[in-house]
Amino acid sequence: MNEWLQKQIENGFQEFAGLSITAHIPVRDRLLNEALAELLRGRPASAVELGSKLKFDARSLLPLVKKAEVHAKEGALVLDIEVKV
Repeated sequence: MNEWLQKQIENGFQEFAGLSITAHIPVRDRLLNEALAELLRGRPASAVELGSKLKFDARSLLPLVKKAEVHAKEGALVLDIEVKV
């Protein structure tokens, strides 16, 4: 799976042309604290690991992000993001 995902990233997700994702992601304080703890331990924040075999650098997805906003709402940071291929 890692090779497949890496191939999609390297090809600029051409096979997904026309894909559009809009997400509203509330990030509660516990999850934010865990992420900050990882950052303080010196682990790169851009390294994403999904399962034991699927790893990639999230920075490679940045060209697909068309809009990103962060705001606070009801005890959480909220990430509003738009991704287009």
